[in-house]
Amino acid sequence: MTPEERPHVLSFGGVDHNCRTLLELGCSYVLMQDKALVTPYQTGTAHQLILCDYEDVALCVALARVLHARQPFRYVLCLSEFPQRAAAAIAADLGLPTNCESFAIEHTRDKLRFRDLLSAQGVPNVPYRRIGSAAAAEDFRQQVGGRVVLKPVSGAGSEGVHYADSAEAVAQAYAHAAGVGREGVIAEKYVGGDEYSVETISKSGVHELIALTRKSITGFPHFVEVGHVQPWAMGARRQEVERLVFQALDAVRHRTGPAHTEVKVEADGVHIIESQLRPGGDQLWEITRLTTGMDAARETACCLMGLPAPERRPEHACVAIRFFQLPPTTLTREAILAGFAPHPDVIRTVIDKLGTEAVALTHSWQRSGYLMVHGGTAEDAQRLAESEAARLVAHMDSLQGHA
Repeated sequence: MTPEERPHVLSFGGVDHNCRTLLELGCSYVLMQDKALVTPYQTGTAHQLILCDYEDVALCVALARVLHARQPFRYVLCLSEFPQRAAAAIAADLGLPTNCESFAIEHTRDKLRFRDLLSAQGVPNVPYRRIGSAAAAEDFRQQVGGRVVLKPVSGAGSEGVHYADSAEAVAQAYAHAAGVGREGVIAEKYVGGDEYSVETISKSGVHELIALTRKSITGFPHFVEVGHVQPWAMGARRQEVERLVFQALDAVRHRTGPAHTEVKVEADGVHIIESQLRPGGDQLWEITRLTTGMDAARETACCLMGLPAPERRPEHACVAIRFFQLPPTTLTREAILAGFAPHPDVIRTVIDKLGTEAVALTHSWQRSGYLMVHGGTAEDAQRLAESEAARLVAHMDSLQGHA
């Protein structure tokens, strides 16, 4: 294949794996990326690297028009959440195949529009309301039985999410959610039960459930995710989850690519919390590939390009990840990890953030790092991930005591 024959792809955001996949499929790619997320691999392999503000959709479209005029794109690929609106607008403007179609993106990135659409389509939904003041939130709380969750209409990583079960807590919750400043606040009736994420892939509007993931969260009031284990057996409830998630994906008209849908399962039913048309974050895209062989980036690109679906080759029976919060320190990552001997079944240990002040965990980006492990059963993998994370924190405490 000559350079002129290689499919030319406009790719948005994402990780090195997505870029590597395009190259392995014989594509050249232009990458529109947030400056903070650029890696040496992307700099070295992209046909052109464009640093941009995803929120400025009009500017992204204008840039894409210029690039397309110079060397036409064949596809637009976006597997990250925040660039989706820009990717969808560009694909629509240039008339190109994409996994980000405008209707689907607008009705998942916006949590209020998502809830409105589910209700309009007759998909089971939780009581909700757009909120413009703490007083309105308190009125809603009293109407739905006294327990609510407030969150930004557009947000991710648990940022701005706050539970409330009293008038005082509502005032705090509204201030917290509104302070994020993303398109207003939505209030939802709190539902209990166990929390799962549902990883799916869609091709030409046909959905496939790939894996169920059991989530561990911090609980009240912010529900920050601190662990995942996959696959998780759910018995007879699996069909109920699958049916509801597919109804939601049909409602938003999702046709191509992965989706990551969060649900809660109670004795009386399954409740959709939200759905995003991308692979799961928190390394769930990688965990899903390891346990099922389904590579979301490769399968989505192959679908757009009309290529046969790749073979799925699972590498581990079960994989778990555990996020940890490290205490204040002046130690470096290298110093902490140097004397830590992980269990043989640990796949990776990553420390992302260290600081000299304690941080109260209110959203995902404040977590210090993670351990990923594999095991013969989901329960074994989860126990190992939790114990290894605790051991790492204890190891750091020991270093601090001898500093």
